[in-house]
Amino acid sequence: MWLGLLGPLQLRDGKEELTVPAAKQRVVLAALLLHSGHAMSFDELAETIWDDDPGPGAHATIRNYVRRLRKVLGPALGARIITRDPGYLIEVSEDELDLLRFARLCRNGGAAVRAGHWQPASRILDDALELWRGTPLVDIPSGRLQRDEVPPLTQARLQALEWRFEADLRLGRHAEAVTALEAVCAKNPLRERFGVLLMLALYRCGRQADALAVYLTVRNALAGDLGVEPGPELRGTHERILRADPSLMDEQDHYENHHFQGERFARAESGSTTSVAGPTHQRAAVPTIPRQLPPRPAHFAGRQTELTELDKLLDHLGSEPGAQVIAVIGGTAGIGKSALAMHWAHRVTDLFPDGQLHIDLHGFDPAQPPVEWPDAIRGFLDALAVPTSRVPAGADARASLYRSLLAGKRMLVVLDNARDEQQVRPLIPGEPGCRVVVTSRNELAGLVVSHGATTITLDVLPDGGCHLRQNNL
Repeated sequence: MWLGLLGPLQLRDGKEELTVPAAKQRVVLAALLLHSGHAMSFDELAETIWDDDPGPGAHATIRNYVRRLRKVLGPALGARIITRDPGYLIEVSEDELDLLRFARLCRNGGAAVRAGHWQPASRILDDALELWRGTPLVDIPSGRLQRDEVPPLTQARLQALEWRFEADLRLGRHAEAVTALEAVCAKNPLRERFGVLLMLALYRCGRQADALAVYLTVRNALAGDLGVEPGPELRGTHERILRADPSLMDEQDHYENHHFQGERFARAESGSTTSVAGPTHQRAAVPTIPRQLPPRPAHFAGRQTELTELDKLLDHLGSEPGAQVIAVIGGTAGIGKSALAMHWAHRVTDLFPDGQLHIDLHGFDPAQPPVEWPDAIRGFLDALAVPTSRVPAGADARASLYRSLLAGKRMLVVLDNARDEQQVRPLIPGEPGCRVVVTSRNELAGLVVSHGATTITLDVLPDGGCHLRQNNL
């Protein structure tokens, strides 16, 4: 059995290729596969099928779609769709669905990158990227899935590409990487990490002028689209190429020192700054560091198992770049989700020198509506001291600016009382280095698939114990 979503819908039972001609049935199947192993409610399916506007009789119509879909899929695959309160779920393994296999390979590839095992990292990430056959969900006519699921999948692919290119440069394959990096940079001009990698590859091929031209291209794109300057890593690489720094030809030296170089060339992007004397007695601008965490809970006991699991978010912090590291703390109202998140966050603030961002998203507050993600990002930009004159008008542009400001930083982001994945995803930093903790009464299973999140579900503490469920996809 083989099922594919990373491109046109692909269904194969042994050697037999299956097709689902009906568009609505394809939507149902894709939605269930995206949440494989988790039951989707009738309401969730209805909003997905009819783009948040289901008509009367939607539940009965969905039952008919599922009945017909099971028939089209045949007895083997059709039986995988199970009726499970409050709706339906589909059971597939990691070896049967390209999306799950891709997530597993990315986890393994990212671990190899962090460990410095470059040969296996390159091979594993090649295998992951070969699973992509085109635009994911390209033949699934659901505006909601296109809006909520395709962007994070695309970002996951870009992260895998960054890791693979990094491994290739570590292995001395800069000449082979140039053409592919040029194509990727042309399609993603605002993603600075690709620009850094292309500049390095070109410089190591003896093309210093071309490497410097890449910097200008990226800088102009950032200024034109977002009104911001390049981040410290890109600027630092540019400075080193201008100086013909001999260590740029040494893969190990560059990657171990680019964080230092970023700090060396960092300047405050905007807002309030203070002056400090450097080792050469020159004055340098230092940006305001946000410290938004609410006070630590006055009385906190137990939850040692969960605290230990949260401590695992700190693995490899500050070492080799890796995937975004996210924990979702779930449980019923009043179980202590926020208290656990705040207690842990205050324990580790020293490990996040670039600051801590926090917001109560009011996902379940009867007294006020949930905070929409564009408003949350606007608040974060204020905390990062971005002047009002430099805040873009469009929500997507604000999100891009937010991700650019967090790129290359070690920052903790706490998203409290989240309603659903859609409220959270735009608030997740776009590059590795930060850590994100989310609390919610809902499972937010979509973050497990799209971002490899760890879920920790709280239960009552009758005897000082707890129930813990960890789910890494």
